[in-house]
Amino acid sequence: MSAIVKFRVLSDEDPNFIRDYEIPQKLTLKDMHDFVCDDLGYDKRELCSFFLTDGKWRRQYEFTSIDMGFTASDETGDQIIPMTMSNICLEQIIRTPGDRLLYVFDQLGDRALMFEVSDITKPQKGFDYPRLQFANGDAPDQHDADNSQTSRSIFDEAMSDYDDFAGDDCYSDDE
Repeated sequence: MSAIVKFRVLSDEDPNFIRDYEIPQKLTLKDMHDFVCDDLGYDKRELCSFFLTDGKWRRQYEFTSIDMGFTASDETGDQIIPMTMSNICLEQIIRTPGDRLLYVFDQLGDRALMFEVSDITKPQKGFDYPRLQFANGDAPDQHDADNSQTSRSIFDEAMSDYDDFAGDDCYSDDE
């Protein structure tokens, strides 16, 4: 099996939304898109794009879910000519930890998730890939940012077991 790319995924809409994905380098961006949509409950048929970005999240190359009909000869100046997700494997664009992808899941609202490579490792026995390694918070609503729920922080989630403790008549600070 090919190397595994570990991504940390964040949203600028909800600072508590986190996903850690482990994706084989041989997987196409289309297959990665399908996996992400399955995990987040998004409709796979919606128009979306991955962008390879620089270290400041500026878009460099676009990979679309549908063929936009452009060819390399159409490229002019600073214009980004989109390529199709189904024709690009991760190993063609992801080289080292720190590489970044922007996943624009709402084209009209220009809303996106930020994917940053945290590591590239060998696959571990006993795991099927691609896989969700860690999740916190709800995904942003695919179509309407106003419908997105702000998730509780990981700390709030962990401390929720102690919510009943506050105000307990049997407890005092003197104990």
